[in-house]
Amino acid sequence: MRNKIEIKILLILFILFSFAVPAFASTYSVQDAVYDTVNYYKNNKTELSSWEEVIGLRGAGEDLSAAPWQLPDWKVNELDDTSPALDYAKTILGMLAAGQNPADAEGRNLVEELAAKQSGDGGFGGAINQTIWSIIALDTAKADYDANKAVAYLLAGQRSDGGFSLTGATGDPDPDITGFALIALASYQDINGVDAAINGAKDCLLNIQLASGGFKSGTIENTESISAVIRGLVACGEDITADKWKKNDQTMIDALLAFKLEDGSFSHIIGGNSDSIATRQALIALADLVNGNVFYNIREGTTPIPKPAENVTARVRVEGASACLADKTVTLTGTATAMDALKAAVGEENLQATGGFITRILGESGQAGVAEDTDTYWFYYVIRNGSADLSAFDLGADSFNVQNGDQIVFYIGALDSNTYASKTYLPVITVSPQSPTAGQTLTLTISAKKYVWGSGLLDLTPEETSAIGDYIVIADNNTYTGQSGQVAIPNVSAGTLTVRVENYNRLGYPNVVPAVIPLTISPGEGASGPTGETFKIKIKVTGKNREVLYSGSLNLNKNERRDPIFALQKTGLDVEVRYDGQYVYSIEGIAEDTGSTAGWKYKVNGVAPPSTSARDYELQDGDELEWFWAVDASDNGDLSPITPEIPEIPAGRQKAAQQAHEKAMEELKKMAESFATPAAQREELYEIVELTGIKAIIVGADNPMTEHEHGYTAGGYHDGC
Repeated sequence: MRNKIEIKILLILFILFSFAVPAFASTYSVQDAVYDTVNYYKNNKTELSSWEEVIGLRGAGEDLSAAPWQLPDWKVNELDDTSPALDYAKTILGMLAAGQNPADAEGRNLVEELAAKQSGDGGFGGAINQTIWSIIALDTAKADYDANKAVAYLLAGQRSDGGFSLTGATGDPDPDITGFALIALASYQDINGVDAAINGAKDCLLNIQLASGGFKSGTIENTESISAVIRGLVACGEDITADKWKKNDQTMIDALLAFKLEDGSFSHIIGGNSDSIATRQALIALADLVNGNVFYNIREGTTPIPKPAENVTARVRVEGASACLADKTVTLTGTATAMDALKAAVGEENLQATGGFITRILGESGQAGVAEDTDTYWFYYVIRNGSADLSAFDLGADSFNVQNGDQIVFYIGALDSNTYASKTYLPVITVSPQSPTAGQTLTLTISAKKYVWGSGLLDLTPEETSAIGDYIVIADNNTYTGQSGQVAIPNVSAGTLTVRVENYNRLGYPNVVPAVIPLTISPGEGASGPTGETFKIKIKVTGKNREVLYSGSLNLNKNERRDPIFALQKTGLDVEVRYDGQYVYSIEGIAEDTGSTAGWKYKVNGVAPPSTSARDYELQDGDELEWFWAVDASDNGDLSPITPEIPEIPAGRQKAAQQAHEKAMEELKKMAESFATPAAQREELYEIVELTGIKAIIVGADNPMTEHEHGYTAGGYHDGC
């Protein structure tokens, strides 16, 4: 359900039981799968960033108060009256799983605050999942709220086919939302109508179950949908291994484990790479099976088979305090980390790293006290699919797994020795035109962002931007200096042009990590020898009021990503993605409405793919891509924003308004002339009066306004509130 306006992100009501680590045998069981996935986290991600990870690991019996686990920052200070109920629910559930008290979170009672969000109709605002997870969170916290009304609200939202969906009666039933609804209803089977609703939901799920035993959102079978259904059915006490839930002798457990990778993680789709959302939601489902005493051995022939080792090619760049020390493309076999890539690039003998902490590369180390209140260290970040991979910031280089095409940059960076705030920032560079041809002038727009743990990449303050000064750009043995963040490179030649952007501090460290940008300059019109490496698409981006934010053509390289999110990012618009780059949250500051199903969607050649996520869709030559603001989940770009009807003002009243305005101006000027003020001040008064530009409609007793006109205000119609 990756392409939905509100991405599914929430989990099952958990049973915090522990269980013993299974012994391996000739068969592969659910317990074995839990063991493998927990080990994946221990080997790759002990610093937890999602509350779902906390739920899954605690359900698997892990003591999260002990090493090696580090809990997320719950960001309690960001929860307020404007926060959707969903945000409260996930924080409450995460804190409870971590053994913390959400009723005393930094002096606040989050449970009471969530309960207070319940409206008179029993719901918690927005789409139906807001109410689903409010019920789950409040029940888990044993809160005092009107549960009967909340359940009644949920039952009223059930579809005629027995399923549930973010879009209500329109579209198809959603297995994810249906599974979540079953979790919420499981504790209320004594309430009239709930048993019938649960049975209806089960029938719906039976009808949409796939031949593999699994479930899909739209057209794509995926880990998360299968996990949600398992969690919901187990919560209701359903035997999911019974014959009625088998398809071709396969259960939904077999279907889920078909997505499991050799390292214990899960992919979103069959044949895909490791996916953080899929992994944590699968772990919750598996732990619920074990805690629900569902003992099942995987069918022979469906036990996950290790994939043959594949080569991974990555580029490694090592940037010292004042120069580039190494820039090499390496090929690694099998699962490899960023540290493995560094060793391959510089040689293990040229690297010092204790416990994963890098202290020296090619003879260069960080320095304490390089400047006042400033120390330098070795850091790294990863450029994946054209943008910084945020998950790398949470992992050491020996824990981050490299993917094909990654660029890994190790660099000397500066920290404030008191606050530990970064003083070396990450470059953000756009190139115009995006598909340059010989003879054109290239314009580089250069800025920087800073990484703040727990908040991600943030814009610099005006003071920080001013402090780092101008950028130096080196291209084709020529050096250019940036003015106000822009550099122009005139009359570029056909072929490959490598551009290096630098910004060093004279005190001995980079203000901004150096960037290296390889560009292909085409011969232009009339030249022969097309490269055959690119294809062209048209792209249009329209905002909330159908205003055009971008319209033009893009050339995409056939050897790089070809999905709509990547194409959107290449427009140069300000795009914020979430969930490991798989979901567009905002464009040009226009963000998803978390209180409803309004947000960003896309369509190709006039058609909105029903379920293929923007990250998984593959664009073709000549495609016309449009990103648009959807007013709700059912909007395919053909719904119009709601605007108030402005009543037509009769000509007679318009004339009266003009006469009244002229008379008022005349009286104001007379008043101004009577003031003992200099002429300049009187002139300023006139200007202020004119600038107000407010025209009042003055109506005599013999010519009253109609009720329709009287109800109109500058902001629309008022309702007496």
